[in-house]
Amino acid sequence: MKTKYLIWLILSGFITSQTFSQQCPPNIGFETGTFDNWDCSAGFILRDGTLNLSPTSPIPNRHTIIPNSYPQDLDPYGGFPVNCPNGSGYSVRLGNSIAGGQAEGMSYTFNVPSNQNDYSILYNYAVVFQNPPHQPWEQPRFTSKIYNVTDNKYIECGSFQFVASSNLPGFILSTIGNNVFYKPWSPVTVNLSGLAGKTIRLEFTTNDCAFTQHFGYAYLDVNEDCSSEPIAGNTYCGGAQSIILTAPFGFATYSWYPADFSHLLGSENILTISPAPPANTTYAVVITPYDGLGCEDTLYTTIHISPEPFKLNVLDEITGCSTGVDLTSPAITAGSTPGLTYSYYTDLNQTNYVPVPSKVTTSGIYYIKGVNKAGCNDIKPIKVTVMEPPNLTITNPAGVCMPQKIDITDPAITAGSESGLLLTYWKNSATTIPLPNPNAIDISGTYYIMGIKNGGCGAVKPVDVKIGEVPNIVIHNPTGCGKVDLTDASVTSGSTPGISYTYWMDAAATVSLPDPNAVTVSSTYHIMASSSSGCSIIRPVLVTVNPIPDFIVTDPAPVVYPVMTIDLTSAVNQNADLTYTYWLDSLTRKPVINPRAVDKRGRYFIRATNEFGCSLIKPVNAVIIPPPEPIVYAPTAFTPNNDGLNDVFRIKIIGEISVNHLKIYNRWGQVVFDDSNLNRHWNGKLKGIELPVGVYIWILDGFDTYFKKPFAQKGLITLVK
Repeated sequence: MKTKYLIWLILSGFITSQTFSQQCPPNIGFETGTFDNWDCSAGFILRDGTLNLSPTSPIPNRHTIIPNSYPQDLDPYGGFPVNCPNGSGYSVRLGNSIAGGQAEGMSYTFNVPSNQNDYSILYNYAVVFQNPPHQPWEQPRFTSKIYNVTDNKYIECGSFQFVASSNLPGFILSTIGNNVFYKPWSPVTVNLSGLAGKTIRLEFTTNDCAFTQHFGYAYLDVNEDCSSEPIAGNTYCGGAQSIILTAPFGFATYSWYPADFSHLLGSENILTISPAPPANTTYAVVITPYDGLGCEDTLYTTIHISPEPFKLNVLDEITGCSTGVDLTSPAITAGSTPGLTYSYYTDLNQTNYVPVPSKVTTSGIYYIKGVNKAGCNDIKPIKVTVMEPPNLTITNPAGVCMPQKIDITDPAITAGSESGLLLTYWKNSATTIPLPNPNAIDISGTYYIMGIKNGGCGAVKPVDVKIGEVPNIVIHNPTGCGKVDLTDASVTSGSTPGISYTYWMDAAATVSLPDPNAVTVSSTYHIMASSSSGCSIIRPVLVTVNPIPDFIVTDPAPVVYPVMTIDLTSAVNQNADLTYTYWLDSLTRKPVINPRAVDKRGRYFIRATNEFGCSLIKPVNAVIIPPPEPIVYAPTAFTPNNDGLNDVFRIKIIGEISVNHLKIYNRWGQVVFDDSNLNRHWNGKLKGIELPVGVYIWILDGFDTYFKKPFAQKGLITLVK
């Protein structure tokens, strides 16, 4: 299985100019949440390592804007924030995690102000590689370049390239993934001094490996808080006792000097000077980057004094809740000079921004820096104490049924909570809509209880209230014969859908009805209907069970030919209170035409019905013994002239014969009729054509089913016109 690689690049920077609060190039830091003023490109890497890029509009998932979030998202391999730690609102991801030999680019072109000979660019980056076993030109890589468009050449100190390798300086082997190396946030400073009025282009690219099996992507974020030079704090307002000069953070070493470099003043990224020096005093700091990450540079700053009023006032201490302390709240800097711009740090050296100053969730010492339009600044600490939320325990109340109400102010609901809490009741989790009557809630739903302890920290927990609607039950009193099924849907038709039923002997529902689907005694019983919420109602049901008639059937005595009929009415003792009917089937669908003269042996059925409409069906057997030899009645002539008399030839048999066929032949032996059903008669035609007059022969073939023997007979029939 081929290994994968990942490039994760995060860049941030700011462009400095000579005048404080210099207008930054528009949207260089994506703070509009768009790619305005940036040029995007996309393409692929060739096998020889060449990037084939073409201009394009931003491609989703290859040029992606990501807003800063809370809590901040972390790189899955290096664990560092994916957003730039400069407090800006947006970062951009360049590339994606889909392999395929892709390459992406972004560039930004701007003009150095014509009056700014001291001009610098600072950006931060972080890189993550998975190192596949390829040649260097085939490897994934990240490239950063600064191009002097006016002079048509690249600025060497601002251009460098990372190629995936296990021995990259400053890289750490990740505990996640296979052979993954990452480098957390690091800065690069590009000195553009002497380039006033020239056009500069920032260029950043990432690419997959040349074999399309390993992927890469990047994040870019540029700080839009531009200042006159990379050293902050060079202006102070009258009356200041000291000043703090701040160089860009994140470099390997710092060396502060006076203008003549006569002696070393400090070796950190900040330099405190007390008392404040005279105006026009110049200082220099030599910054040395980590190996391979830029060029050594010397930055200069000249002290200025401004008559602008300046005062930074910061609370010594603030206590908040674990939901987050807002350091940007105006109350914290109340009393300061109006119009100050604030930034927030975790250290006095201003090397680490507070990621989300509006939501500080960790206790500690933080630092707030205030700067006015003239550049005067000061930084002061504030102690933040984050309190844990109180213990608020909620036990949902038992459900009730309308018209009952629920009181969520009942102490039992918050039993087990921290003592001394101030409880309030709300309709929403944001606690912006108060609950008017928490002690008399009549609508099911989720409500919220807030518990606040001394110090103002609170916890909000949901409480589920269930108020069920009593179902509507409609009872149709049933009547049945012999028994009644109370579970039949017809008994409760029209009731609330979806409810369940139980059946009881009494209205208090203490004695259950044993067999509700087979109630045999007329009485008043009770049906309870229950909804899914547990609400129920019980109603009486009057059950009427009418008797089923009883009668005795005695099979009639068998008869023997020549007697060929049986009287079925003689099988029962006639009861004036009952009505008897006679049937060919047990479902009583086919009536016996003449029950007093049944001429076929077999099983019949007698139904007796009483005054309540209840009936009982019993079988009766009729035994008719046919003659030993079946008797066949067949005419000797017929006249098929459609006069209604003797138009067909038909045969009648006395006996129990199963007919195989009745065949009729003409005098030449041709079959002119063939059928096994004696109810279908010959009409003197063959295939619809009238046959001539004359004598024909008929042959009957069958089986005597009573005496179990074959039967055959033949005769002559004369067709007469």
